[in-house]
Amino acid sequence: MKSGTAPLRLLFSFTVAALIFAGCGSSDETAPTTTTATTTAAPTTEAPTTPTTTATPTTTAPTTAAPTTTAPPATVAPSPEPERRDILDVVAGFRHACLLYEGGEVWCWGENENGQLGDGEFGSNVYSTVPVRVQDITDAVAIGAGWEHTCAVHATGEVSCWGDDSHGELGNGEESDFQPLPVKVVGIDDAVDVTAGHWHTCALRENGSISCWGADHDGQLGNGQIGDEFDSVVPVEVTGISDAVAVSAGGEHTCAVHSTGEISCWGDNWKGELGTGQIGDEFDSEVPVKVSGIDDAVGVSSGDWHTCAVRE
Repeated sequence: MKSGTAPLRLLFSFTVAALIFAGCGSSDETAPTTTTATTTAAPTTEAPTTPTTTATPTTTAPTTAAPTTTAPPATVAPSPEPERRDILDVVAGFRHACLLYEGGEVWCWGENENGQLGDGEFGSNVYSTVPVRVQDITDAVAIGAGWEHTCAVHATGEVSCWGDDSHGELGNGEESDFQPLPVKVVGIDDAVDVTAGHWHTCALRENGSISCWGADHDGQLGNGQIGDEFDSVVPVEVTGISDAVAVSAGGEHTCAVHSTGEISCWGDNWKGELGTGQIGDEFDSEVPVKVSGIDDAVGVSSGDWHTCAVRE
């Protein structure tokens, strides 16, 4: 019995083991639960993207930028130019100057301490760096500038002066320090020219005579008197001159050209400005004396202490 049952046991055991082994294989299979297969989405076959062709650098054609043709500015009509006028004369004093326009206006610029610009202003710090119009002068035909005063001849032959009057050089018959506006010279209505020195003034008259006024300390009025006491606030006639064609007042002397071409001078002779061949204050002259060696003059000009002539 024992020997017969051993093979059977062995067979049984083998069978059981096989079954157990088979059972183990299926015990892991959970009954096919219809598990909705998580369809791992098939990899989206992305259409082969044309490789981003790194854009060929836009060869910006060297745009030679058409020069910004800035449209020409609209043509603006030019402002009307101020009326152009001819300048007939320019004269200069100590620190001021004046010009005479065609038409008769007078404009001055520079220092105006004593009203020598004639615009009504005055004062120690008053001046103009541009021309200002002299008031009340619209018909001037000649002008003259002295140290700190100015004069003009009107078309009527009258003379007006303005500025310093400390020696009567304005000739209006009154004593004053200065006048910032033009005042009329007394007793002259036939002047053709006017000239001014430091502190005296002279006018050439139609008949060839000359009248002067103002300071006379060196005899520059030419009427035969000399000294401060003979300063004159009205015109006095120069002795012995009846055919003058030009006149010029210097610092403290005066000269005139005769119709013959000769020249006569009077007043201060400190530096020989009278042209007589003599020099020094002792040769000052209160009456006209002839300049040596000139008989063909057509013009004369007097400075502080010298004189010059234009000859034919």
